[in-house]
Amino acid sequence: MEWLRAGPRADRAAHLERGREAGLDDSELLFAARLVALAWRRLGSLRALVGVLAPRAPKADLAAALHVGLAELLFLPGSADRDVLSGAAEAAAQVLDESRAQKVHRLLASAVEARRPGHCGDSRRDLVATPWHMDRPVFRDPAPHRFLWCEDALSLPAPLAKRWCAKVGWDRMLERALASLVDLPRSDFDDFDRAALALVEPAAGERWALLGASPAVEGAWRAAGAELAAAGVPVDGAYVAASGSETARLASRPEARWRGEGPESAADLLRALEVAADGVVAGGRLVCAVRSFEPGETTALLRAFERSRPGWEVVRAELHEFRADPPREGGFLAVLAARS
Repeated sequence: MEWLRAGPRADRAAHLERGREAGLDDSELLFAARLVALAWRRLGSLRALVGVLAPRAPKADLAAALHVGLAELLFLPGSADRDVLSGAAEAAAQVLDESRAQKVHRLLASAVEARRPGHCGDSRRDLVATPWHMDRPVFRDPAPHRFLWCEDALSLPAPLAKRWCAKVGWDRMLERALASLVDLPRSDFDDFDRAALALVEPAAGERWALLGASPAVEGAWRAAGAELAAAGVPVDGAYVAASGSETARLASRPEARWRGEGPESAADLLRALEVAADGVVAGGRLVCAVRSFEPGETTALLRAFERSRPGWEVVRAELHEFRADPPREGGFLAVLAARS
């Protein structure tokens, strides 16, 4: 609940650490991460449901508790109603207070009463990609519901959703959206990281600085023969792992749809590349790995870097997609060389 209440820009690692301090084991933390991702992904539907179930708009802390409970009740297969109701109320009592915990239990119980099996054919009442409909209208009318459904099911921002749906049609959207709702596991070392390592192939004994990389990525580079150096030490190469707006991770990180490309993000990436380049010896290499498909964080970023550091040239730059259907997964990789 605290993690969800912190919003889409919440620090995932910090909340997982707080969970460990509270005594949660790895399986419980994995479940918490999955539930938060599910609540973010279905946020449009959850807000509409709360608007119908709650007589007055709840404050952010109470809304987060309701979103967690509703996500588990309606969108997580295999959840037992009694366990969800008691668990949500107990969590609300710990994080909020007893009075609001009772309200959470009462509103979630009313959702169970209003829920009906299957779809009724009324898009104002049918819940998308889950075998339930509600006994009253939840969505205003079919047209907005379709875009809400697309944003939920595909974790796509509305402009991208409209472009994609216009291109492939609503029927294809349904076909792909249902498959896309399956949560992809988050990994500290995935296909994109493997592609970066294969692209560079660090030679044994080469000294590299890895900036922004996870411990799992650092371990893979050591295994490949690279000698990792601390920041500030002259190196043969630098690997800059940047999240950017994370629009290349919409499937596994649905909260990324709230992080639009902007000048601040692009400026931060440019500064990171400049700092890394300043520590590389003549003839060395610089690798840019960005979890984004946005031009300002990929191709335009490289052009800005070349203008600020004329002694560097782009050797290779390419998009990598490991999941082509929305939501896409992958990122942008570029290798730059320092002129001797």
